[in-house]
Amino acid sequence: MAADERIPWKPLAIEQGDHRYPSRLAKEGKPRGKRGRSRTLYAWEGTNVDLLNAEATVAIVGSRSAPPEFLEYARKAGAYFGRCGLVVVTGGARGVDLAALHGALEAGGRAIVVLPMGLGSTEAIRFARRYERYLATGKLLVLSEQPPLERWRARAAMARNRLVVGLADAVLVVHTGLKHVPREPGNRRAPRAARGDGEQASMRLSGTWNAAEQARRLGRPLWALDSDAEGNRALIADPEMTARPVSRSGDEFEFEAVLAESFSDRHRLPSRSSSGEPEPPGRDTARQVELPLAE
Repeated sequence: MAADERIPWKPLAIEQGDHRYPSRLAKEGKPRGKRGRSRTLYAWEGTNVDLLNAEATVAIVGSRSAPPEFLEYARKAGAYFGRCGLVVVTGGARGVDLAALHGALEAGGRAIVVLPMGLGSTEAIRFARRYERYLATGKLLVLSEQPPLERWRARAAMARNRLVVGLADAVLVVHTGLKHVPREPGNRRAPRAARGDGEQASMRLSGTWNAAEQARRLGRPLWALDSDAEGNRALIADPEMTARPVSRSGDEFEFEAVLAESFSDRHRLPSRSSSGEPEPPGRDTARQVELPLAE
């Protein structure tokens, strides 16, 4: 599609068995929903669905409420992997997700965003219009497994982690809080967890920890920035998660370790891309796009 053409915003269904269906998901052997039906993926017609089977991919995940310095780390991570030719996969939420997305696009790289609502919904189209030029030039693919007119739901926001992680060859956690966080009031299905004072509090698994759990379940190499963030330290220290630390050298994190240990023996990485692409929306987009996307 030429850069000056507009996206038709017509969802394209991609079923398992279609040559465009992600081979990484097909290999998992469990691509079916609760009723045994194959999961259908949706992308917009005219966008670069070849990204679904890119040679090398990395998911960058983290908190919506990450401090500014971690948003900068996320942007630098997206830019680094984008320049190295990896496709950056995110969930499109404000915070770490958008920072990593912008970093990849700023560097002339490519990215996949997995949204938790149908692509025919007003929310999804409003989100994507800000990146229309990147969709039209094949640098960005927006994906969903929700029916086209499905609105945002909290359950789908958490469930998309399976896709974000499943589409990736490795997962990088930039910033996370502790494993369990208070659940929103009014949810009767909330599990109960004891607090230190003996009272009962309604808790849920953090969205970022959920992504880390998905990485463990799917056997994806899991990395986390070795920082002072309490959640990052807990994730790295958890023996069940086997998260490897990304060390810091001065003010910079050594993302080269992720590339060397998780990709060099399994992929012929594409040559590094050059910049020169149009700049994506400014970094304030994370505040401008007020979609209710969960951490």
